[in-house]
This record gives sequence, C-alpha cells and structure tokens, in this order.
Amino acid sequence: MEAPQRVRRAANACKQCRSRKVKCSGTQPCDKCQFRRQECVFEEDRKIMVSEELFLSLKRKVDDLEGQPMGNKRPRTSSDTSRDLNHSHTTRQEPEPATPRDSSEPPESHRFVSNPLISPSRYIKHTGRRQRTWLFLGPTSTWSFSRRVLKIMQDRLNPGRSSPIPMAVDGDAYQLHWGHASSDEPPDISGLPSLEYALYLLNTVKFRLSPLYRLFDENEFLRNMYEFYDDAPAKVRESRLWYVQYLVIMAFGEAFLVPVRTASNTSGWTKYFTRAMSLLPDTTALWNDPVLAMEVLALIALYFHSVDMRDTAYCYIGHSMRLNLVEGHHRALPVDQFGEELAERCNYIWWTVYILDRKFSSLIGSPNSVNDDDITAVLWDPKTCPHDAAALSLHVKISQVVSRVLNTVYSVDGRLGGVYLRRVRSVLQEMTDLSRELDDVFAHRFRNSVDALSGVTTRLTLSCHSCIIVTIRPLILSLLWDRITSFEEGEPFRTLSGPVQTLVEACIDSATKSLKILTALRDHHLLESFLPFDLENLFSASFILTLISTILPDSLADHTYREMSFSLLDEMIARGNQVARMRKSEIELLEELIQPLQRQRLVNREEPKTPQRDDRYYLETPLSQGEVPGHAHPPNTVAPTESVLLPEPGQEEDLLFDWRDFGMSLNQMLSATDQINADQSIGAEELQADLWMWNGG
Repeated sequence: MEAPQRVRRAANACKQCRSRKVKCSGTQPCDKCQFRRQECVFEEDRKIMVSEELFLSLKRKVDDLEGQPMGNKRPRTSSDTSRDLNHSHTTRQEPEPATPRDSSEPPESHRFVSNPLISPSRYIKHTGRRQRTWLFLGPTSTWSFSRRVLKIMQDRLNPGRSSPIPMAVDGDAYQLHWGHASSDEPPDISGLPSLEYALYLLNTVKFRLSPLYRLFDENEFLRNMYEFYDDAPAKVRESRLWYVQYLVIMAFGEAFLVPVRTASNTSGWTKYFTRAMSLLPDTTALWNDPVLAMEVLALIALYFHSVDMRDTAYCYIGHSMRLNLVEGHHRALPVDQFGEELAERCNYIWWTVYILDRKFSSLIGSPNSVNDDDITAVLWDPKTCPHDAAALSLHVKISQVVSRVLNTVYSVDGRLGGVYLRRVRSVLQEMTDLSRELDDVFAHRFRNSVDALSGVTTRLTLSCHSCIIVTIRPLILSLLWDRITSFEEGEPFRTLSGPVQTLVEACIDSATKSLKILTALRDHHLLESFLPFDLENLFSASFILTLISTILPDSLADHTYREMSFSLLDEMIARGNQVARMRKSEIELLEELIQPLQRQRLVNREEPKTPQRDDRYYLETPLSQGEVPGHAHPPNTVAPTESVLLPEPGQEEDLLFDWRDFGMSLNQMLSATDQINADQSIGAEELQADLWMWNGG
C-alpha cells in the first residue's frame, strides 16, 4: 500500500497566521485568511539556504558537545564561528523569536485537564490612580470571571482594539469620605431624624433584611433608641458604639427610601454612614461590648458591599467573624451560663456573619474563614422552629453548599476531567437533598392562603441557582477556549459529550430561571436596587447566557433573555444604581467583542450546505425528545426543553410558585455524572486529556 503523503510546511507564513500561531497554507491569500475574510499580508521572504556540508559539520559539533561531561565543554569562540562560516556559500534562515503567549491563556495540554479559573493564579495590573497596583482574580468571583473572559476575547478575537478592559475597583461607583473624630470630643448628634421617622426607617430596614439576616437584636435596639431620644448626650456618652449602630441602621433606611441615588446627592443619603465611620472605635475598644461590635461590623460590611466596595466589605465581615471565633460563638453555647436571651442573640449574629462571610468569600474568590467541621453551633430545625429562624436556617444550609463548591470544585489542585465531574456530583447530590428540603419547608412554612410572591423563597432559590452557575463556570470557560481555537483554525466546533451537554443545559436553565425570578420581583416592587445580591445574580446570569449563546448558538431556544436582563438593569440604573450601569456596560462590551464569532456564524449559514456537513454548533442529543412548536431541529441537535424556554405572557407566575421545578436541573446533572461514571470509568485518577468533553472521545 502506498504510504500517505506527508503534509509539507509552508515556506513562509502570513502575518495573521504567524500572530495566531496556526498553520498557514502559504498561498496568497492563505486558506485561513480567506475563511475569516481578512486581509492576507506576507512579510518579505527572509529564507536563506545553507550548504549540506555546513549543516553536517554543525550537527557533529553539537553531538560532540552533548557527549562531553559538563566540565570538559569549552565555550565557543568567534574563531570557531569564522571557520565554520568559511565552509559555507550561503547561510540558513534564522529562526524568529517566538511571540510570547498571553499569560491568561492556559497551555494547550492543560486546557481540559486543569480548572482554568484556578491554575495558574491570575493577576491584572490596575493603572488607575486609586488603590493598589495588582488585582488578584479570585476563582469564584463573577467580577473576576467577567474580566478573564473580556481579556480573552480582546486578545484573541480583537487584537487591534486598544481600549482597556474596565476595572471598576472599590470606590469607583460611589465616593465616600469621612474624617476621624477624636474620642475625647462629644459625638455630633445634630441633624438626626425624629423618633417617628427613625421608627419608620427601622421598620424599612427590618423589611429589607429580615428574616434572611439578623444583624441586630430588635428589642435591645428599641430599648436603647428610646433612651437615646429621652437624653441623647447621656446615651452617647454611655455607649458610643451603640450610637454607631444607630447611625448605620438609619443610613440603610435612607438608602432604601431615597427615590434616586446619584453622584450629586451621594452625601445626602450617606451622611449617617460617614458620620458612623468617623465615630467607630478602634479594635481595642470593641471588646467593651463584643456582641454589639459583631453586629456593628457586619452592618458596616454589608453597607460597603452595597456601594461596591467589595474588598473593604470582606475585611469588615472578617473582623466580625474573628470576634465571633474568639468569643466561641461557633461552638454550642451553654444556655445555663449565658441565659436564653443572650445565647439566642449570639446564635443569630453568628449564623448571620457566617452567611455574609460565605457570600463575600464567594463573590471575591477568597477562601472561607472557618472550616465547617469546626462548627458545632446550634442550627434550628426549619420545620419546627420559629418562622424567622427557619428562613435563617435554610440560608445557612445553602451557604454550606456554597462552601463545598469553594472547597471541592475550586480546590487548589484545580483539576477538571473525571475529578471535576466527581466533585460536581458530590456538590449536586447535596443540592438535590437541599432542594427537596426547600420544597417541603416552602410548602408548609412560607405559603399561606394569599398566594403572594415571597421574598424569602425567591431569594433562597436565587442563591441555589447562583451556586449551580458558579459550579459550571470552569467548564464554560474551557469550552470558550476551544470555540475560539476552532474559529482561528477554520474548523467546526466539536460535538459535546452527553454529560457535558447536560451540565451546559443545567447552567442555561438556572440562569434563565434566575432572570425570570428577578423579573417577577421587579413586577412586585421587590427588586433590590441598593443591596448587592439581586444585581450580582442578574449580572452572573446574563453574562453566562451571553457567553453560552456565543459558544453554542443553537443551545438557547429563546434569546429574549437579553431583553429581560437589560430591562432589569435599566430599572436599577433609573433608581441611581451606579454599579448596575457599570455591569450593563460590561455586557455590552462582551457583545461587541464576540462579533467576529457572530459574523463567522452568519457567513456559515449563508453558504450552501452539503448533506455531509452542518456547520452549526449544537449539543449531541436532546434531553427531551418532544419538539417545541415553531422550532425545527436537524438530526442530532437538541430540542430545547421547556425549562429553557421563556414563559408566555401570563405564565411566569406558575414557574415562580412551582418550587419542585427547581430540582429538574439538579437531576439532569446527577444523571450526567452517573453516565460518565459508567462510560468512562472515572474511578481512575483522571480521564485522559479531553475525552470527557467530546462525543466519541
């Protein structure tokens, strides 16, 4: 049989192929540039020839040097070089220095083996005037994830774009300034709200924060507030720290009630907060009332996070956590010694700080402050405890699952493949059990004869969907790398394996449901425009859906998610949320940077197709064999399930109150990991390379 003909390398490569480090056909224009419809430019041919005699002479010298011990090798002199050159009539082409690969791009061999959000660690340089120079991109942070994706898109698809990727660091959204009041001077008590208005602000804060957080003891606070309005100077002298707590709570109330928060009126709705910060005692003075100090620091941390000062917020919640740990609140408290009232107050603030610490750690991509194995504090049974404690207990359980994600899927070894799928399965098994508990508790504890939208159930469900999205992000980023490589090399995108397909579908499902829940909250006037968590869920869902629609354009049955996302962002922007304005601009930038991929897809669809090839990008097999009316699907493409489709007008409420529908995504993911267990035998240490990713290995 005749041996296959060896493909010869082109003698000269064009600039585009050389910059992308891909094979060039050497024709004018080359195949790659013709496929991408780009200008094909060749540099002047610098190839020069060497004689065979010189080549063999140099090869012998290299072999001799490599065969000598290190100590016997002598340095090469200029006379050696002259002698060799005298033997030759021409010289070889000098190799070009390799263009360094961007540090944000993982090596080809590790792209589907290592978690791209873990290894290696990523830092970006901040060129702004404020704060530190180097910013760490935390693995689980949505902010960091968006910066990674935007940087990849700009470097690989838009190398000529010179505009920098926006940073949006602490203090860019709102400018807060305060001085430090002397501890010897009496605190400023002027310009405070009346008692009636202060009670109104307090109830506003309770409505917004309770029962998912217990940041202060209401009875204790009211007792102190009435004493304060009876004799303000005496009360402030007695407890300066309580006065700080009072000011922060009033600041939250003002922020919740102000119609529009703009840059011009920032001093108006932050005046109580900046006064509180100027009066905050130093660390040593906080030990005079440690439980009150824990509450105050947690309130301050949440306020900082609400004005997009994430790093500062993380430090303050960490301070509150350390006080809790030193006081032993992470352990079961002796009620006979503390008394029931104090023990309950300590338990409430411990679990509230625990929740916020877990949230803030995940949002900036930092490790947890304390191990769950070291915690023995009593957690209430949500089926039998009081209503407020039940909501807090469920919130804690969701936060514990988030901890598993940080400790397993995002562990420092940064593995994908079979290890990744085993870890995902472990997390999702917990979430499946939790979803059943949520369904049971929601049905018996948070539903009444008036079928109204519940802020508790919606916010807890959003936290679960957010956990699913964060769990699957490493997979989406790996798919993005392969999608860009396929584009650069002019090759069709490979077909996903069944388990990977199911994980992608689950991510789409959770992101779409998140947007629908947020839309329902907006329609019921419950959408938060000051607290950060609704915006975080909105941006995370919208960004990942935009990214998936680029990688797998036919995986989303309905692209009105963009309309939903921008409508919600515009609602927050109209209320003066400067952070929402930044997030919207980042999604718009992503849409701009993905245009090369979108144009290629349009070109492919315009070209006539042969029966052997379909250049559309699709998933391997449908999760549901039913056809969706109005949508035709070619063989082997997915018919999107109803859970991915957006609801028809008037149907949205049905999904929001049918909490059992939440578990469908979890069951699909568990089925996927079980399938790869059977098909690829992931009981071994690792699947080979990227076999777990693609259909047929």
